[in-house]
Amino acid sequence: MTQKNLSVIWVTVSKELDLLKLQNEIACKLKLGLPKFEGEITRAVELYTALKDRRHVLILDDLWETFALEKVGIPEPTSANECKIVLTT
Repeated sequence: MTQKNLSVIWVTVSKELDLLKLQNEIACKLKLGLPKFEGEITRAVELYTALKDRRHVLILDDLWETFALEKVGIPEPTSANECKIVLTT
């Protein structure tokens, strides 16, 4: 079995949740170019595709409110994909 590399992605969410900004920050950490003029859903699909097979720890810093992970494009962490999400407030 091959071992996947671990990526640590740390982004600051802030009080005013802006999904497009959050998507851009995650994409920047992944060195992934997201289409500027596409909507949230298209961008979420591209982020999901980039993250789904990547072993990662996603740190969402300064989080003030809840949001659906799928709206951003963040795969649900499971033991199978070996991903983790850390939330800080």
